[in-house]
Amino acid sequence: MKLSGDPEGINALKSLKERDPEYLKFILKEATTNTDLTSYYKTPDGKKFEIKFNPKNFEFIIKKLP
Repeated sequence: MKLSGDPEGINALKSLKERDPEYLKFILKEATTNTDLTSYYKTPDGKKFEIKFNPKNFEFIIKKLP
C-alpha cells in the first residue's frame, strides 16, 4: 500500500491508525470497493480529506477538500 498526495492528510491517517485502527480499515476498504474508488474522512479538528484508490499501482491518493 502506497500513500501519496497531501502530507497533512497522510499524517492524519497515520494518527487515525493509532487512535482508531478499525475506522482506518473501513475508510481504506470503502475507497477500494466504492464505485468511484473514493472515500472521505475528517480530522478531529474538522479538516476534510478525500482518499482515492488507484488500482493500477495499489496507491491511495490523499487530497485536501475546502
